[in-house]
Amino acid sequence: MSEVIKELCKAFGPTGREASVATIVTRRLKDSGFSVRVDALGNVIGLRGKQPNRCLVFSAHMDQPGWVTEQRAKNGMLHVKPVPVHQKLGDGWAVDEENRRYRISRDHDGKALLAEELSEDSGSTGTFLVPDVAFEETSQAFYATALSDRLGASLLVQVAAEIPPSEESIAFIFYTGRHLKFTGLIAALEGIEAKRFYLIEGVPAEDDYQPGDGPCLLLRTSGSIAPIPSRKEVVSIAEEAGIKLKKRLCLKLGSAADVLARAGIPSIVLGLAVRYESSRIERISRSDYVDIKELVKLLAGFDCTGRSEL
Repeated sequence: MSEVIKELCKAFGPTGREASVATIVTRRLKDSGFSVRVDALGNVIGLRGKQPNRCLVFSAHMDQPGWVTEQRAKNGMLHVKPVPVHQKLGDGWAVDEENRRYRISRDHDGKALLAEELSEDSGSTGTFLVPDVAFEETSQAFYATALSDRLGASLLVQVAAEIPPSEESIAFIFYTGRHLKFTGLIAALEGIEAKRFYLIEGVPAEDDYQPGDGPCLLLRTSGSIAPIPSRKEVVSIAEEAGIKLKKRLCLKLGSAADVLARAGIPSIVLGLAVRYESSRIERISRSDYVDIKELVKLLAGFDCTGRSEL
């Protein structure tokens, strides 16, 4: 199912413009027998089971950092700003929704971001851009520009396709606006009571990380603490299944768990270590990805025998 990861990594989805990602997620969830709705903000909510309003909840975001054109100079040069603001994207190649290419650079004093359009009739005010799409895979790893922003969504749609029909009540939520302070997540929970809440996120790999170290269980983030009963359950299930699980403290890492904690909703963050091969190319281990996928299926109440491969 590595084609799922590739399809989502190549989908255009900067913050505020996640429709392409939502379309892919919606189609794949429906194909897997989920009842799907898209709310007014563009969040995708997939439900299955006897009690859709009281269920296990698994969640991932859909957006990625990018740029938006603020104005066009007389010489044709575009003035762009990062979306979200302060996101450090650096220079390099970018594409818009029509896959037209741009060269992003800073002006001579380093204070403004400029985009040089490389095709006609492009780059009007309000045009959104993302880093130029790249995707490669080997027997050991995946490499992509939007990998950390797409792995959660790809993981959940693959799990949806692999779990058998059941009356177990589960919700898969794909939310908008992670880079806008997680504005979409709370809205996506309208009418849903979470029996347990799991978030799937990419996290920067630690210095001593080695491929195969396994998924991460985040004990703390910058504004939340994982509830002890839930994290004990995750550890127990992983140990019984022979899945390596790395416990981590990420005190400087902002997470959707922080927003949920402020809303009185306890949650568990399951992370996948992401390494950066260059300023934009990210890498994740295939074996770690397989492990976290199997762990999610077990947490959802499905003991699918045999470790699946990608």
